[in-house]
Amino acid sequence: MDDQQTIREGGGMKYRKLRIAWSVFWGVVALLLIVLWVRSYWWVDELRELNSRHWEQLSSCQGWIHLRRGGSILAPYDRWNFYSNRIGDVGPSTLPRSFKWKISPAPQVSVPHWLLAVLCSTSVAFSWLPWRFSLRTLLIAITLVAVGLGWVVYTFRT
Repeated sequence: MDDQQTIREGGGMKYRKLRIAWSVFWGVVALLLIVLWVRSYWWVDELRELNSRHWEQLSSCQGWIHLRRGGSILAPYDRWNFYSNRIGDVGPSTLPRSFKWKISPAPQVSVPHWLLAVLCSTSVAFSWLPWRFSLRTLLIAITLVAVGLGWVVYTFRT
């Protein structure tokens, strides 16, 4: 079997270890998201970053992941904090239970855990499909992803 025939049949064994590592990584991320999803019905988990100009919060509550950013803080903080409380101890949640993408006055994104777990699981399957792309196609795709991520970061920083 020559190299050209191996390439036509899906790449052979050349990238097998990379595919396995990719699959294991995204499989573990999906599994951890499912664990966090189940935990979110009993516990509210929050990761906060406070500094002198603003605060940012990533929280998991009742099946949803929320990313929020707020205005200025009066005290001069510069640290990360993690909070975990029982659902009954914090009272009713004021966080939305629907898809949300709000930019002004304060940026906020809300997505369900299951959506992120499905996206991670799907990325596992994509690595095993026998697709062949040219270098130009991959560069265009990477550019579009970079522009999209840059836009997300820009909206949360302004």
